[in-house]
Amino acid sequence: MATSHENRLLFNSNISVSHSGGNLSSDSGLILAKELMDKFKFSRILRKNIQIQDDRLYYIHENESILEQIVLQLIARYGSEENYQTVVDTFDKVPLIPYGMYHKEKSKKYASNPKHRHN
Repeated sequence: MATSHENRLLFNSNISVSHSGGNLSSDSGLILAKELMDKFKFSRILRKNIQIQDDRLYYIHENESILEQIVLQLIARYGSEENYQTVVDTFDKVPLIPYGMYHKEKSKKYASNPKHRHN
């Protein structure tokens, strides 16, 4: 297996990725996730397999691009308590990927700390 410490991205050749070890932030990890999605031709798979009735008269972003952004947000665990609770209340489902602070907020230590806004 060949490895390289610097690669050019396929979705934007002006960006190069260089990683010599250590931790990646979720945002820098998203660059690699986007590259992987490009390798798998994610947008083409969406266009082929997902049909969305779209009656918008004016729009800037294609539906595939919006869905791609949602997937990347889920990978990065972006979200909010409000979005989580909407899924629970509206669809009576538990989201597969909770928002970033979900598990921390549910801990006894966090819940008993008066410095947090919900306590």
